[in-house]
Amino acid sequence: MKLPNFWQSVAFYVAPLFGLAGIVLSLVALLAPTLFLHDGVSFISIQPAFKADGPNVFLGLLGSCARDSHDSTLICTPAGVTPAYGEYFLCRTRKQLISVNADFSFIPAGPVNFFSAPGLSWVFAAISIALMTIYFVVFTSITFSHLMGGKIKAIISKHIFQRNTTYIGLAGLFVGTTVVGIMRIYYGKAVDDFNTSFVTVDDSTPLTASVGSGFIMFVLAYAFFALSIFCSMTKINVKASTGKWSV
Repeated sequence: MKLPNFWQSVAFYVAPLFGLAGIVLSLVALLAPTLFLHDGVSFISIQPAFKADGPNVFLGLLGSCARDSHDSTLICTPAGVTPAYGEYFLCRTRKQLISVNADFSFIPAGPVNFFSAPGLSWVFAAISIALMTIYFVVFTSITFSHLMGGKIKAIISKHIFQRNTTYIGLAGLFVGTTVVGIMRIYYGKAVDDFNTSFVTVDDSTPLTASVGSGFIMFVLAYAFFALSIFCSMTKINVKASTGKWSV
């Protein structure tokens, strides 16, 4: 079946943009909030209930950011593969956010393994992004192979080359969605445990935890990337049906 020219152009040439959007959104979700978007993107946020002024904590995979009130400056821990979430914590006795080397054992249920991601989750997220990047580079080269020299075009036009490229993209999508799904379950349980502990910033205002926008960023990233892979598979099927493969 021959695709209409418009839809064929979308499937072939817009697909790399979908892949690029997926990679960028994944990187933002992985690196925030310690490197940028300090109070905009996080996996978990902690703040006073009832929109009261008070301490805020934003946690990501590589570190966290915190402030003692809405008007104060955000302080972020250095980004690292073993982030020191305990460097900043909510002190119930002094009613403010202070910088100390301590853990979160003040939580009634604690110490709870709340302020740490599931083991090696950032590693698998990085592996997913790496596979997605490889797929994006190769698939973009395949898409614009008509602009390349004869030898390079002959190599990347082979059926096995394009099929394996799609497999790499599928592997990146599978690894990413799996690790994000595990983190969502893990952090969702942690948020519930924190909220039932009823930690207070003063005698009347409780602190509440909520799942942050980092998960939304990952979901959008993988949605865009899935569209790119779908376009890649469509391209393979169209070429297979027309017999336009180099062998």
